[in-house]
This record gives sequence, C-alpha cells and structure tokens, in this order.
Amino acid sequence: MTPTKREPLRIALLTPYTGLNLGDGAIQNAIIQNLQKRAEGIELYGITLAPTDTQKRHGIPCFPISGLLVRSYSSQKTKFPGVRGRESAVTPKWWAKLKDKVKAAPLLGNSLRHLLQRIRESKLIRGCIQLAREAHHLVRSYHFLRKVDFLIVSGGGQLDEEWGGPWGHPYALCRWAFLAKLTRTGFALTSVGTGVLKSSLARWFVKMTLTLACFRSYRDQGSKAQISCFFPTSKDPCVPDLAFSLPFPACSPGWRNRGFGVVGISPIGYGDPREWATHDQAVYHTYIINLADFTHALIRQGYHILLFLSGADDRALIDLKGSLKERYGSNILHHVSEPPIGNVEDLLKHISRADYVVASRLHGVILSHVLRKPALAISFDRKVNAHMEHVGQIAYCVEIHRPDWRHWTERFYSLAKNRETISVSLDSRINGFQPLLDQQYEYLLKRVKRKKQTILLSC
Repeated sequence: MTPTKREPLRIALLTPYTGLNLGDGAIQNAIIQNLQKRAEGIELYGITLAPTDTQKRHGIPCFPISGLLVRSYSSQKTKFPGVRGRESAVTPKWWAKLKDKVKAAPLLGNSLRHLLQRIRESKLIRGCIQLAREAHHLVRSYHFLRKVDFLIVSGGGQLDEEWGGPWGHPYALCRWAFLAKLTRTGFALTSVGTGVLKSSLARWFVKMTLTLACFRSYRDQGSKAQISCFFPTSKDPCVPDLAFSLPFPACSPGWRNRGFGVVGISPIGYGDPREWATHDQAVYHTYIINLADFTHALIRQGYHILLFLSGADDRALIDLKGSLKERYGSNILHHVSEPPIGNVEDLLKHISRADYVVASRLHGVILSHVLRKPALAISFDRKVNAHMEHVGQIAYCVEIHRPDWRHWTERFYSLAKNRETISVSLDSRINGFQPLLDQQYEYLLKRVKRKKQTILLSC
C-alpha cells in the first residue's frame, strides 16, 4: 500500500532559526525546495524559535521549538501559529481578559503589580512557571508530532551549546528526539555541524539525540571528529552544507571595468558583549579597527565597497562605519554602499553585484562561493576554516583573533590576482558536492515513504 493524495507525506524541519540569520534561512530554502521538487503533494512544517516569522518567510506552517525561556537562546513567549489555522499564545485568552480588567482598577492593579514583581524575583517561583510552561509545550508538541511522518534536523551548526548552554538547543534536540520515539515518527539529522559542547549535560543531550536518530550526517570531518569523542560516528557520512543545494544557477564572475571593481564586506559582531553569547570586547574592538583600516586601504586602491549582513550584526555594521568616519573623515563613506537586505533573495542579489567578498560568518562565505565569488574569510571559528579547506581556499582564510589589516590586504590582493583560477576551482569543487546532496535527499524521502507505508499498513 502506497501513500495516496489523501495521505500526503508530512515532514517537519527543525532548526533554531529566528529569521535574523540569513544563512539559516538559505538552508531552509534549500531543503524546502529540494524536498518539494522531489515529492509531489508533500506537506512541510517548520519547528523554529520564531515560528510566526518563519511561516511568513518560507510559506510553511510552523511550531515553536521549546517552551523554556533560556537567555541567549529563546527570549519570547512561545506561540503556536498556523498549526491549527490560528495563532494562540501559551497564556489562555480568558487570563488575558482578566488581566485587562484588573489593570483597569488602579488600586487593585497596583497591588497585584507589586505582588507579581516580588514573585518574578523569586527563583523558585520562576522555575515552577518555567516547568509549567514547558510541560504545556511538551503536550502540544506530542500532539503535533503525532500527525508528522518524519522529523528532520535540517542542517546548520545545531550540535552546539554556545547560545543558551545545555538547556538551549542541546535540550531542545533531545526532547524532540524522545517525542519522535514516543510518537513513532522517523527522526534524522542532516548535514549538521558541531560547535561548543563543553558541559557533560550538553554532551549527554546530544548523545541521546544521535542515539535516537535513524540517520545522521555531518557537514564536515571536524564536526564528525568532535562527536566521535563520546558517540560512535564511523558509519555516519559527511554531506556538504545544505546551502550548497540552493536551486539556482551559478553566476559568472563578470568583473566590471569601473576602477578595480566592487568588494562586498560583511562585518560580524563576534565577541561584542551587546550581541554575542561569548564576550570578548578586546577582540571585537581590535577587529573593527583593523577592518576599518583594511576597508580604507581598498578604497585608496580604487575599489568600491558594498556593505552587507548575513546575520544579526547591525551594531558591528554601525561600529565599522563609525570607525571609518572617525579615522578617515566622513567623505570616505561616499565610496561605500549599504543596500537594504531583508531576506535570502536580497542577500544573494547583492552578493552577485560584488566582484569579491570579505566575510566572517560561515554562510556569508558559503553563499559567495556558491555564486563563484572569490572570498577572503576572516575566520572566527573552526567551521569557517573547515569550509575554506573543503573548497581549496584555505590560503584566503585569515584569523579574527590575530587581526592585522596589512596581512589581510596582502591576502586580498593575492585573491584578486588569482580570481580566474579561483572561480574555476570553486566551480569544480562545488559541482562535486551536488551528487552527495542529491543522494541524501533521495535517501531521506525513501525513508519517509517507507515509514508512511508501515504506519498505513498497521492501521
């Protein structure tokens, strides 16, 4: 018995995506479009940190990833949009109406407000509220997953505790893995990367997640090696980042005859205490100054600068422009463009306008390479180095922890000199990734269909 049109394949895609990181957005675009073109009538759902935003951006019903409020991970009240045709907050409507009536009574409202403030200051009571919220979310998650045939952890650096600690994403992955087991839903991890996993609790959560998965693949050998310290990975394949499977044609280099061309520069807020989970003000400050000096050196050579962001680095962009203005005068900004970027399509369009790219975020570099743009990576993490080595561009990878704008400039001039050779090399390497990604999609869909047939036969 095979699935009919009345019983479509239902797949949920899990990612800690908020809409701000366009690299994660590119991954979701890639997996959604590749699954849809391979399976007619497929129903896709998202499980994210910002389900309402994800639903608007990607056009699929979405569900919240966790009921816990964890600093640097989840910061908004959990909402359930689209799953039942309407959006409802965890807080019941009758409670919201009651609060409005209480606020309308000044004396009673002020007294209760003071009482609630004291309650919020109590760690015990806050913990109980957290537990109640998560218990409610677990029940909703269980009922949601019962209607899903397969749950896929869809790429990105998801094996990581830097943002939120072990009770951030490691816990979220583990709770969904156990729910998939309870609801007999297929569960797989595809092209995932490993970040910070220092605590024993985070490692235990990740180990349980991997144990419960029927399929696991890692986006690079370094991620696989990190996991092998506490979980056997010898039989698990390495499959390139899902962003490499974005279904659009490669763009030709097309260098322009205006000055020396256009350089796309994408600053990052790494270490910034205002933005980054791991604080390192000294590294961030030195990086911004060196990036400003590097930008000035390129402008003096005749390059036009195109500033763009692929993640939530607005303050880094402001700081870079401020440093340029402070060190070299406001006239230097006449050589700088800053187009608005609101989605993945905008990002790709503006990267296409550049002749070269200088970026730090992994997908700022990956998407540049997908478009066959020579890129200088100012690396802040092992994953960036791993990618540059994977595509044969490690010579054009410099370290953010050892900032030296003169060295960056020397590497950039070498990049510009060898641009044609780099473009040919990137084309060869990236074309070789596609068969691996195609095989993974085909394998996953076979597993989904087999799971669907098993469920239908048992009914």
